[in-house]
Amino acid sequence: MPHNYEKDDIKEKLSIRDQYDLYDDSHMDKGYKVAICLPTYDMKVNIRTMISLATMWKPNHYYKYKYGPTIDVNRNVLVQEALLDEGTTHILFVDTDMIIPHNLLGRFLLHMEDDKTIDVMSGIYFQRDIPFRSTQFLEWGDEFFKRLRAADYPEGALVDIDAAGAGALLIKRDVFDKIKQPHFEFLLLNYGCQYLGEDITFFKKMKEAGLRTCVDTSIICQHIGAGLIVPLVFERGFLELGEATKMMGENKDLINKEGNKRWYEA
Repeated sequence: MPHNYEKDDIKEKLSIRDQYDLYDDSHMDKGYKVAICLPTYDMKVNIRTMISLATMWKPNHYYKYKYGPTIDVNRNVLVQEALLDEGTTHILFVDTDMIIPHNLLGRFLLHMEDDKTIDVMSGIYFQRDIPFRSTQFLEWGDEFFKRLRAADYPEGALVDIDAAGAGALLIKRDVFDKIKQPHFEFLLLNYGCQYLGEDITFFKKMKEAGLRTCVDTSIICQHIGAGLIVPLVFERGFLELGEATKMMGENKDLINKEGNKRWYEA
């Protein structure tokens, strides 16, 4: 039989990662309807991504998938299609190479319910290559990017950030009424020799509109190819190249060999 938990108890239960919890989720029946959107440019969705989505707690929801040559166009199409459903309250972007915790959506919705000023919620995930930098930015501008150092924050902290990768992102519906279109777009810089990704330009528009983004440091996603290096990076924070290479050597048995073959001795 499912247990009935008070709201604070639910939060405590949801803070335990890698554990499935049975509970009466009637307290979450707030009229939520979440469009779970998966953009892809190669028509592929990793099976581990689908398993993590299947086991994730979800309120009323539906899936949308968009294949196309560029991710910015795919994201924009998914947004427009989701907004055609007047009942949609949130859009959850999940990239097709992500493994997400089962409590991601539950925690994100609880944060937004507790603090109505939060417009976007992100989890933590890391780039797949050394030095495995986080894809969450405390501050960013034209000339600098100050990345989130996960080791600087306790697990379960709610941290305000300027920008994040869009691999695991929950966005309120009304955000798209408040920011400029196109919502996602690649931006070419330096005579076309550099570019800002579609996720960063989205957050540039968020910042211009005075909207708020937070990251929950207990929601650690795996970027497929990074394997079990992810929790280690979370503990140690930002790694310089030499330190990261040394750590790879010290933890060979804990690292996904398939995703990091070039770092292994023959």
